[in-house]
Amino acid sequence: MVTINISMPTERHCPDGFFNTYFDYIGEQESPPDFHLWTAISMIATALGRRAYIQRGHWKLYPNMYIILVGESALTHKSTAINLGMSLLKAAMKDKLYKYAQKLTPQYFAHRLALQYEEYKCGEAFIESSELSILLGQAKLDDTILKLLTDLWDCPEEREIGTIIRGTDILREVCVNILAGTTLEWFKSSLPEESLSAGFFSRLLLVPRNPTGIKIPHLLDATTPEILEKAEWLRQDLETISTINGAYVWTDTAKLMFSDWYCEENKPETKMKALRGYYGRKGDFLIKLAMICAASKSNQKCITDKDLLFALKLLNANDKYLEGVVSTMGMSDTGRAQTFVLSYIKRQKGWVSRTKIAQNVSHKFNAEERRLILESLVDEEVVDMKYDKTKDKSRTICMYRARKVSDLQE
Repeated sequence: MVTINISMPTERHCPDGFFNTYFDYIGEQESPPDFHLWTAISMIATALGRRAYIQRGHWKLYPNMYIILVGESALTHKSTAINLGMSLLKAAMKDKLYKYAQKLTPQYFAHRLALQYEEYKCGEAFIESSELSILLGQAKLDDTILKLLTDLWDCPEEREIGTIIRGTDILREVCVNILAGTTLEWFKSSLPEESLSAGFFSRLLLVPRNPTGIKIPHLLDATTPEILEKAEWLRQDLETISTINGAYVWTDTAKLMFSDWYCEENKPETKMKALRGYYGRKGDFLIKLAMICAASKSNQKCITDKDLLFALKLLNANDKYLEGVVSTMGMSDTGRAQTFVLSYIKRQKGWVSRTKIAQNVSHKFNAEERRLILESLVDEEVVDMKYDKTKDKSRTICMYRARKVSDLQE
């Protein structure tokens, strides 16, 4: 997780800044710390809504985010992280939070947004779900909702959505934020293949993390005066953030820093094909996060070099996880099977018998599948195989060892 070091004076209720206070408030948790940090980011992005922006030439960039926490069900506690943040966001935003949580169809969502603007003169929407699969349904069979969300990511001034029954719904001053959880398996099986290289996928901030392994039998008592005081500080700061209105500007140092990064370091054409869309938009993500960081501690609509550096560190740290996950997502079923078995062999740090491999992977693959996987790994020269005699020398056993990087480079 990126270290949060915000010690400058603040005019807010949270004396150490929003993020530090938020972690003090939730205490130690079993879910990955990054899930809580990105939840806090989503809270601030939603509070800012469409009122805050930065001018980018002829158009405005808003700080809205499509954040998806990715991890194993029941082990990474995605819903815990989401729910902790949502209770504070609801308390702060009250009737200004236009929340959508049930399964969405494009027709229903567009119609609701159109009616919402007619009644409240607000086109903002916060989509929250601990299970993205419930929210989007079988998007692989019908990707209409993905196409709509892809279009609305840019916060358009106006969109006309045609329907067979109601005619045309007019969406105005749109700003959509998403905070959801999912598993890698659902992502791979339910999203259209083309969405992994463009469109919807490139607009997501996917946050994949492994289980922490932490066990906390007795969580922090949330009813103590100290914790309740921090909750109130956070609530009031979110309420204040929701009143920020107008254009953010750069300091000279931050503007120069972004120019150097954009021209010298940002090279999406060198990245794997499935991630080129994301890296092509990384500059936008960087600015959005810098705005959110600035808003987390000050009412001054100014992006500093510290805000930009925090955002860059955060994205770079997440990119490492993202690249590994996307590589797996692009694999065939055979590729994923080979990766699973190879990972087990690597963890043994030496020779391991075929019998022991079978004992540890038989819950996923039958005997014939194991044989084919091991043969493929040997044929591809990523695993060595040898025969050793047993202690009584009456028979031989088959042994496998993952090749070292130095062996593969020869």
